[in-house]
Amino acid sequence: LRERFGIPPLATLVAAAVVALAAVAGIIYVLTRPNIWGERIVHEGVPVFNMIYPGDGAMRVADTGAGELLRLEGRRKGLEVSVVVKPLELPRFDGDVTHGLLPVEADRYVEDEKRAMPGLELSQEGRARVNNAVGYEVGYERIADTERFTGRDVLLVPDDPEEGRGAVLLSLRQRKGSGEKLTPPERNLAYLARKAYRSFRFGTDRG
Repeated sequence: LRERFGIPPLATLVAAAVVALAAVAGIIYVLTRPNIWGERIVHEGVPVFNMIYPGDGAMRVADTGAGELLRLEGRRKGLEVSVVVKPLELPRFDGDVTHGLLPVEADRYVEDEKRAMPGLELSQEGRARVNNAVGYEVGYERIADTERFTGRDVLLVPDDPEEGRGAVLLSLRQRKGSGEKLTPPERNLAYLARKAYRSFRFGTDRG
């Protein structure tokens, strides 16, 4: 630069240092910024938690049903999706809750769903983590000529009991009124619903 434009070496070094610092600051911001990609909603009751849902109108905060703390709903073409949070009452258990108690409780929810929807099949189960919560997740589906249904339930307890002060049942439901595969717009809504489902976090912070 000195030979071509007459710029002193010190000025070149200063400029390079400024660019490097700006790049580092950008990386730090990306790594530490809050995980917010849509609209945030906070449940101020017990337990305290917050979630993110699409801010483009794909999903909305709906009226809660009996025993529900929060309900998100969306519809596109023939697909309906919902994400619901309910309080989870757990019996006293002195051992490892996530290994010992939650799998047993999850089985009960699966059996309830099977009784309510004949033909439902268990598709997955296992321990799960959702941000600052740990638990046990089950998934099931029923695909027929008249309906394509998939669901997930995850029983969650907070990593830090003082942060959540309770347990919850987090549910995702996806229902299409035909057995046909999802169209691209429907797949996009299904993706957003799963993203909202996975956004659950105990407390008011996003981490």
